[in-house]
Amino acid sequence: MNPPPKPTTLSEALNAARNEMVLARGTLTQARLDHGFADRIRNIEGLLTCGISTLYEVIREATELEIKAIDEDRGPHLQFGVRGIGLDVCPCCFVCGATQREPDANHFLHNIAAVVSSKADGETLVEWFGGRARLDFRPHQPHHIQLKVGACTAHLPNLQALERITSKHRVIRLKDIAEAIALR
Repeated sequence: MNPPPKPTTLSEALNAARNEMVLARGTLTQARLDHGFADRIRNIEGLLTCGISTLYEVIREATELEIKAIDEDRGPHLQFGVRGIGLDVCPCCFVCGATQREPDANHFLHNIAAVVSSKADGETLVEWFGGRARLDFRPHQPHHIQLKVGACTAHLPNLQALERITSKHRVIRLKDIAEAIALR
């Protein structure tokens, strides 16, 4: 098994440390359950729990600073919380405009669904995608707004690139879309 990649940003390094603390706390809990010594181990578990909780806010602050620095180079961002690649009804492939994965396939395209902050942001993103994305806004769920972006089979690598580009900080920029479309 390969070791995880080395963190390249402060938020990644802090998150890696936080994950290691979570694993250590789990190891201590199991040791306490298996071997006793609860009065001493619980204190250490508590110490780790405090550290894990404290790191959450520090990671959030570091991430915000990283996003701000990237915005200066790549332009403003909008929230874009991708939940992975699946199949769904989308207006068309965001790269070529095809309406089917393959010539004889049904109308489901490979897609990513991303949670966005507001209906207005979702509408802006539809514009950023040149109308080749669909806003999934349901009045009875006004706080669960998604943008659906589809791709035909030939452009699945472009969709995968878009997911990879946007998943690090859960944001998207106009340049990110252009880069994913330009991928050959």
